[in-house]
Amino acid sequence: PVQWNYFKQQLSAVGTPTSVVSSFAINITTDATSAVTGSGILLDDVRVISDKNTTGGVWGEGSGVWTIYNTGVNKVYRQNSSCNLTIPQLMLKTTYRDFVYSAKITPVSAAGIRYSALVFKYKSSNGSYYMFNYNDAGAYELLKYTGATTTTVTSLTIAPLAAPYWLKVVNSGTSIMCYSSTNGTAWGAAVLTATDTAGTQGNIGIFSGSDSAGDKIAYFDEVKVLPVPENLTATNADNQVQLVFLSTAYSGEVSLYNIYRSTTPADPAPALIGTCSGTSYNDVTAVNGTKYYYKVTAVVVKGIGSEETDIALSNEVVGEPHPGVNITNNPFTPNSANPAFNKATFAVYNSANDRVEMYVYKPNGTLVAVVTPENSTFSWSASMSTFTWDGKTNSGKALEGGFYIWQIKVGGVVAGKGTIVLAK
Repeated sequence: PVQWNYFKQQLSAVGTPTSVVSSFAINITTDATSAVTGSGILLDDVRVISDKNTTGGVWGEGSGVWTIYNTGVNKVYRQNSSCNLTIPQLMLKTTYRDFVYSAKITPVSAAGIRYSALVFKYKSSNGSYYMFNYNDAGAYELLKYTGATTTTVTSLTIAPLAAPYWLKVVNSGTSIMCYSSTNGTAWGAAVLTATDTAGTQGNIGIFSGSDSAGDKIAYFDEVKVLPVPENLTATNADNQVQLVFLSTAYSGEVSLYNIYRSTTPADPAPALIGTCSGTSYNDVTAVNGTKYYYKVTAVVVKGIGSEETDIALSNEVVGEPHPGVNITNNPFTPNSANPAFNKATFAVYNSANDRVEMYVYKPNGTLVAVVTPENSTFSWSASMSTFTWDGKTNSGKALEGGFYIWQIKVGGVVAGKGTIVLAK
């Protein structure tokens, strides 16, 4: 169920709450017994639907007039004036990139119904947006509005849907997937799909209007916007995998993120291994040499309770923890009489036995040595490449004592970096 926010406000005592309501209707009543006109003011028609939708996002009125309308069964969103394609009407002020957006739609005007649609990826900079619509002719339409022109991206004609019906849009990266349902739970396969190469984020909203019938053509209910974690990446380390992802959820919308892991790719039932409140997580239970597959979901706070985004919507990344780079003799003493201490030994993870190179810099960034298989002895065993450095430049000159910065590349990719102390 959708939870609505109600309020009472004494306008004369406190003033008009313009931060919440942009317009309102007043009903002037008359006290017949005392012949007083205007003895009460009833704020009964809030034109900005609600301060928050089911995920807590703030609505803003673009064009037309919207109200909370009591159908006698429950309260719904209803548009009370003609549509304006230039400015989609009821919009969330928050922008989203990857999301699941759905609503229950009940047409209430049989003639001339044209738009009862979900608007998404609205960009105020150029006024462009997408719109997923089901029209009275029995057609699903994915429309795009750009520069005062509406074009059909893709469409599908079906048998007419009985009211009410549910529409849903899933945006993931550059993919747009549109669904419909007769009960709000069984969605089936996408009825329309498209690719948006821009892949940018935008506002989400509702559009309702008709070419001929005008206003009040449909009720919108059970509106949900669920932001999906995106761009999940994994960085391997010694017996751990560091996960980082992005989220376009605003503060307070997501209570936590769930981290799932499997040793099988595309596992439909991966194990929940932990949670985090931010957009990073360190899996310290990972074991070197094991390949893991990770996904992340968001637990989104609604008006009542919370809802977790589908695991299948998150991108999957592979993590394979490894020892990284281990150094023996740090600090080391090149002029030591004991051969065990006059060289530093580096062991770097190298599962494919790729070429290994180490670059040594002074703290000011000056390159002083490059250690390669051509000028040093390298060995490879158990996925580890091992080599030494004697504290000299490539020309054989002994370096001064102090801190030096090293960077190791395996197969041309940086595998590790750090500092080493050369003692004299």
